[in-house]
Amino acid sequence: MKRLLPIFLLLWAVQSFAQEPRDSAFAEMKDSMSSLSIKPVKHPKKLLGQIIERLHEDLKETHKTRRYLVEGTFRKSNFPPFYVKGIYTVEGDNGLEIIRGRADRDNITLEDFSYDEPHELSSQDTTSLIGDLAELLNFSPAHASHMYYQVYYPPAPFVYYSETTRWYDIKAYEIEYGPNKGAYRIQLDKKKNRYLWREHDHEFWLDNYKVTAYFDRNTLRITQFKGETASEIAEYPFNIGSTGSTRFLIDYDNMGGKPVLKRIVFISTRDPDHTTTEKGLVQIIPE
Repeated sequence: MKRLLPIFLLLWAVQSFAQEPRDSAFAEMKDSMSSLSIKPVKHPKKLLGQIIERLHEDLKETHKTRRYLVEGTFRKSNFPPFYVKGIYTVEGDNGLEIIRGRADRDNITLEDFSYDEPHELSSQDTTSLIGDLAELLNFSPAHASHMYYQVYYPPAPFVYYSETTRWYDIKAYEIEYGPNKGAYRIQLDKKKNRYLWREHDHEFWLDNYKVTAYFDRNTLRITQFKGETASEIAEYPFNIGSTGSTRFLIDYDNMGGKPVLKRIVFISTRDPDHTTTEKGLVQIIPE
């Protein structure tokens, strides 16, 4: 049941920004638990293929202007953590890729940019912080281009069917929670075999990665996505232990019958020895 209602991570993370989170898309299930039904999908890879196809169709869509509040708490070297925020406006995007890699990241403009660092920052430091905030927008479950610049987030798992089926153990469940109400839950667990890599793969043998994604049963469009990755070098050629972890939870709104980003909660611990942490929140601003 915890997998069905993954709001605990969201509550814990968003409270760090002293904000009251809204219920996720699955909160409505609380009123229909008596009719809840969860059963495994007989052919999970077939469903995965259909979902990847649906995602890539949605990448061709365009949407009207939306505004996002982007907040982050960063720790640089040995300095105390500090809070940064700004507002990003996006127009004509596909709803899933809010920014598209390095080019967008380096040219991003934020309104109302501010920070609580007690010392005045140089223009170079300010540009760097704006880039850090931009990275919080830099996630999509699938990409129009397979080559994609990423820093904070692990590789998107729904780009190529052949690659996903090689790199992940796949489980799928059908969830019914009321009359004509249902969802599919896809669980991907990265395989431990480090020799899966092939030329042109986006994945690599570093990182342990688990994701869970929910899709509307009727349209196969994504509604929620969460994941956790532990960065480590293990098994081959040597084991140096964990170098950090990342957790994220993403909700999508339905606009015109198509998914658009609603919220991202992001938490990363990159260097446990120095307790270097980064937290981020991306929240759509209602019209």
